[in-house]
Amino acid sequence: MKQSELNIKSGMKVPETYFDDFKKNLKKTIDAELFIEKKQGFKVPENYFEQSKESILKSTAERTKIFHFSMVRYAVASVLVLLFVSVVWKYTSQASKNVYFSDLTSAEIQDYLNDSYLEDKTYLILEELEAVSLNSIVNESQNMENLDDYLQEYDYKLDENY
Repeated sequence: MKQSELNIKSGMKVPETYFDDFKKNLKKTIDAELFIEKKQGFKVPENYFEQSKESILKSTAERTKIFHFSMVRYAVASVLVLLFVSVVWKYTSQASKNVYFSDLTSAEIQDYLNDSYLEDKTYLILEELEAVSLNSIVNESQNMENLDDYLQEYDYKLDENY
């Protein structure tokens, strides 16, 4: 296609002597800037930086702390002390609950035996004594009189049912 067939005109127009006068106008502008007295656009007042530091410090007041870390330290220390004391107290209270055979009275032992606790559990005792034959237990056991003498020596009273 030819340019004439497109029928498009340029939208921008430049004056005829624009490029000829451009160099002259640029030189005039540069010369004018050289002879014009240069002034700063902004002025800083005297002692501005010294005064600004003071004014900033005055405007930002110190905030009082609501939550002090020293209080947190004391709270944590008291919780740890309470935890330690409770563990020690629980341990000592459990140790005092232990019952030893020497602490039992003969009445308590007799009540224990009368409740037929051992009669129902004889099969468990025999299972524990598998290695020892039943004959050796019978031969080595003392007769009833020796057992009665032994129990009377330690102030145990035999019930007539046994």
